[in-house]
Amino acid sequence: MEVATPAAETLDAPTDVAELLTLAPSAAVVRRQRRAMIGPDVVALQEAWYPADVAQAAGLDRPDKIKGGVLAALLDAGFHPAEADEYVTADESTPEQAAQLAIGARIAVLVIDRVTRDRKGRTIELVRTTGASDRLSLVYSPLPLQVRTPPDTALPQS
Repeated sequence: MEVATPAAETLDAPTDVAELLTLAPSAAVVRRQRRAMIGPDVVALQEAWYPADVAQAAGLDRPDKIKGGVLAALLDAGFHPAEADEYVTADESTPEQAAQLAIGARIAVLVIDRVTRDRKGRTIELVRTTGASDRLSLVYSPLPLQVRTPPDTALPQS
């Protein structure tokens, strides 16, 4: 991973980001950016968005790399990730994305949004990964499944 310079900046949340973070439109957010590299090639772009108060408490609003990683910083600040939703869509690349990913303007990108909530249900992070659809593969294996049985029904014993 290659961290952008500066790695973090405070912005007014774009509409889609505010919605996914369950914030008011144009609320203050911190965006951190980095690029996934294989050798000299950029294979994915990553933006992580945090509510401003979460970023400040965890030190994620600093313009440099987070020593020990973002997860450790969140945990140290008392934010304990508990669950996440992930949304995968395909879209046309923007001219900036096409240039950074070294793809033609007609190559679609996959956009993966992972929205993370803490134990209290508060949304604390949105990570958006964008990569060229012709060289990005998503593999979810194994996926744990939760099976809930009604209280009055027992599973058969084998």
